[in-house]
Amino acid sequence: MARRRKGSFFEDLIGVAAALPWWAGMLLALISYFFLHNIATAPQVNTANLVPGQLGSFAVGQLKRTLALFGQYILPFAFSLGAILSFIRNKKDKNEKSTYSPYSKPNTTENSPSCPNCGSSMVKRTAKKGVNAGRYFWGCSSFPNCYGKRSY
Repeated sequence: MARRRKGSFFEDLIGVAAALPWWAGMLLALISYFFLHNIATAPQVNTANLVPGQLGSFAVGQLKRTLALFGQYILPFAFSLGAILSFIRNKKDKNEKSTYSPYSKPNTTENSPSCPNCGSSMVKRTAKKGVNAGRYFWGCSSFPNCYGKRSY
């Protein structure tokens, strides 16, 4: 199992938003801004009328408003940045998918190399699994009798 790099909370938020569709990240940015803005601009309690028992709730309310004040700008920024990354990743994936089709038949060309094991012609194939998935290679045309292959 790979060890996970410890990142900041901000990086984790961007990662979560980048894993979502771009429109969901933008929606989270808008919702977080309006929710936190509502908390940050809530009316404050008059400190002149405080009794000693209410001092703790006043401090908690003040801390909540202060965190919401900063969060109303930080969270939407992180979600928007994640949405932009998601949009770019989606565009990149669409461009790669348009140039590569895993369902296309292997091509035999007249300039195909000969097999290093048996000497027969080779066929252009696509790796389906492993680290080279999606990449082309030359495979022996007499497969499964011969397992000869060359990189493309």
